[in-house]
Amino acid sequence: MLLRTGGCYCGSVRFAADLVDEKAAACHCHQCQRLTGHYWAYVTALSDAISFQADGTLSWFHTSEQCERGFCGHCGSLLFRRRTGEKVIAISVGSLDETVALRLTDHEFALERPGYYPLPVKAQLFRTDRSDPSGVVHTAPAIRSGARRRSAPGG
Repeated sequence: MLLRTGGCYCGSVRFAADLVDEKAAACHCHQCQRLTGHYWAYVTALSDAISFQADGTLSWFHTSEQCERGFCGHCGSLLFRRRTGEKVIAISVGSLDETVALRLTDHEFALERPGYYPLPVKAQLFRTDRSDPSGVVHTAPAIRSGARRRSAPGG
């Protein structure tokens, strides 16, 4: 595991987390676009592998029946995503103090990305999220060229 520290913009939320690995993912779903203004890059940790040094302004917002987002109630920084029933929590890459060793490897909800930016040629592209039990990885030219469709919320 990789111990990393991080927090929100104003410093009201501070945490330490043992990351599962060095892999970061980009979620291109419509929810993440609305919440961040672009895609959302994240890493993962087991929920019990996160400790808080400060969390007085940490608030949670349900973005769907299956998912909630953690953010700082003071500065608004989006910090976490957790799904109902999962023991893994997603952590915003931008909230980490040090990111040099991380590698952006996976692109979720690739069909929902806006057409104004390309996807990397050698990236793993997922139709939904990378935990999808079907394990379907798409590398079709239609995804890379910008053909998109909206999926059900939950990302």
